[in-house]
Amino acid sequence: MSDRRRTDRPAGAPAAPAAAPAPPTGPLPSPDAVQRYEQVLPGAADRIMKLLESQSEHRMDMETALVEGALRTERLGQVFGLGIVVLVFAVSAWLIDGGHGISGTVLGVTDLVALIAVFLRGRGDTSQP
Repeated sequence: MSDRRRTDRPAGAPAAPAAAPAPPTGPLPSPDAVQRYEQVLPGAADRIMKLLESQSEHRMDMETALVEGALRTERLGQVFGLGIVVLVFAVSAWLIDGGHGISGTVLGVTDLVALIAVFLRGRGDTSQP
């Protein structure tokens, strides 16, 4: 065998066309593509960069708003939960003071057990972002 590479095309056949450039793998086009854009439309590279920067800033702003909204919702749930627990304990104490000891005790113990269960179980599935 010789060192020359074998080709499967017959002698005299035209060479295969050059492969198309690979699509960009990230948000930026390849430097060659940017250069071609700039040749066709001066200032295109700057416009592309400004577009990518504004999209990135928008995405970060949206993520921040999402996280802040989730924290606000969680805090509001905790405040309402505390309010409900205190209200049920107050009703339980009122029932016990009013001569309904069994009903008040059952309500208070049920509220306490539910509160303990929430703390032991936690929030549930936290695998979702």
